[in-house]
Amino acid sequence: MSCRASDRVQSAPQRFDAHAETVLPTLSDVPGTHGAPLVEPVSLSEIYYDTDDLRLLLHGFTLRRVESDDDTGWYLTVPADTADALPTEIRWDDAEADDAGTLPGELAHYVQGVTHGAALTPAALLTIDRTRTRLRGPDGAVVAEIASDVVVAVGPRGTDDGLVWREIEVREGTVGPHPARTVARRFDDAGLQRSSSPSPLAHALSGGLAPAPDRTAGPRTARVLLSDYLSRQLDALTRADVAVRADPTASVHDLRVAARRFRSALQAYAPRLALDTAWHDHDGAWRSLVDELRWFGHTLGDARDVEVQQSRVHDHAADVPDVPDREQVAAAADRHFAALRDDAWAAVTDALTSQRYLTLRADLEGFTTALAAEPGDRKQRGALRASLCGLERTLDTRVRKARRARGRADRDAAVHRVRKTAKRLRYAIEVVEPLDPRHARRASKRLRALQDALGEYQDSVVAAGHVHAAADSADDFRDAFGLGMLFVDELARQDRLAHDLARRWRRARTATRAVSP
Repeated sequence: MSCRASDRVQSAPQRFDAHAETVLPTLSDVPGTHGAPLVEPVSLSEIYYDTDDLRLLLHGFTLRRVESDDDTGWYLTVPADTADALPTEIRWDDAEADDAGTLPGELAHYVQGVTHGAALTPAALLTIDRTRTRLRGPDGAVVAEIASDVVVAVGPRGTDDGLVWREIEVREGTVGPHPARTVARRFDDAGLQRSSSPSPLAHALSGGLAPAPDRTAGPRTARVLLSDYLSRQLDALTRADVAVRADPTASVHDLRVAARRFRSALQAYAPRLALDTAWHDHDGAWRSLVDELRWFGHTLGDARDVEVQQSRVHDHAADVPDVPDREQVAAAADRHFAALRDDAWAAVTDALTSQRYLTLRADLEGFTTALAAEPGDRKQRGALRASLCGLERTLDTRVRKARRARGRADRDAAVHRVRKTAKRLRYAIEVVEPLDPRHARRASKRLRALQDALGEYQDSVVAAGHVHAAADSADDFRDAFGLGMLFVDELARQDRLAHDLARRWRRARTATRAVSP
């Protein structure tokens, strides 16, 4: 079964706490609406599914089956990636399931990276008496929906007698977020409080959940900074994992970057922070995480490179002057990439469903949790400075070696080492940004500019290799000739970028040295 997630993605509702006496503000004059609001009662039930240890809920996801008078289906709620954004919901109709009422196998696959393959079973049953208010536009389309709910939660993990509460939901309609945002602002102005729980399931199980640790109360030691950063990357990895399973071509870059950030931060700081005592009691334990993240990144990188390179060659064929038969040359490149694409995406699919990856996910979470439990002390601030200085010196040395390289092969290898070190330094600075925000952001911006140029150089090297291979396998002389022109242009591009490397690094180095953790 195939799911076109883009047809089913919508913003999750904004939720407000309420009580029996709560009165909603006037909604008949919301800008963008027309006519009287349509008010109607609705009865529905929701069964929430999770693992025995509530892995979905702890990561901010919820999975539920809804049954009501006019809506029966499955909803997966994915947490937002920024504080000012709303979570998103992906919906499946029962008609798309192999057995109506049974958890679709594709849904379980989508969250496999979160659940580590553990079984999903009912966590709570919610029955809801809803008063639904729909605001309509001039054409009759629903532009916002407000639900006033009385919720009763029971079931395997709810209270035996049932937990009852009232809440208000504001959901976007078909014309975008503006009317719903206006309604939510009116609720804010009327004194309604935003929901104190992230989801109805969290509310139902609040008595059985341990409170999240307050990371802002204690000192911002080196370990706390690293732990917070790794936790954010793990969250990003989790969101991207689900997105890639839903639509691989849309999100593999985000998945790869989150894995790379996690690995780079470990490589930058773990040697000086004695992190082995935080996770497993043997020397170099964290290095196993680095090795596995490198394997995973390389697997994703092959698929991402095929996608990027095919688009690059197409654009290049259109831009380089005097290329004969441009469309035919692009078609020859497409034939070259077609076989590579199938193999690369098959490798990504195999990796995401492998026990090796699920074990890696479990190890990343175990390491991050253990690190958060050992806050360290302020004396380790010196380890942060030493790590940054060491990376800056290494990068400076590698830039000089790249400038002195003789021959393209030596220069390509040297520039690639510069690129890897620049990324690691940039991500290391992101870790300490809370200690020196102004200088850290400036340094990150300069390093990003350097990294972009280095990435363009590396993309050009890879593109030249693909174009050369496509030219070698071309049956038509004109195709080979046009691809050869692209190859020569890529070499000239590399020369220009290499010439500018030292200047870009000098600008970034000045900003980097100003960062004071």
